[in-house]
Amino acid sequence: MVRIKLSEEAERMVRKYLKTEKQKKYNFDFFLDEERYIKWENVEIGMEAWSEREFEVKEEDVKTYLEATENNNQVFWKEMIALGCFLQPSHSGLLANPLLEVG
Repeated sequence: MVRIKLSEEAERMVRKYLKTEKQKKYNFDFFLDEERYIKWENVEIGMEAWSEREFEVKEEDVKTYLEATENNNQVFWKEMIALGCFLQPSHSGLLANPLLEVG
């Protein structure tokens, strides 16, 4: 098996683009816990999988995702528009794009 690690120079170059708290704590060792990964060759139709990790999604995460995907839909950027369209009155904050949890 070949293990690929970012060089210090590459990691330094990437780090200057990191904005959120989660991004700044990100581990670039993509093979960490590799033995627990579900490999594509083992995936079957109808198979369910889950992650043991849980993440709190903060406003900075929502905004960074919208910027990265170049999503300018005001429903996601403006709390009052989201509240009028989709959210319950008890909700506060931005509406997260449903694809945020996939990526």
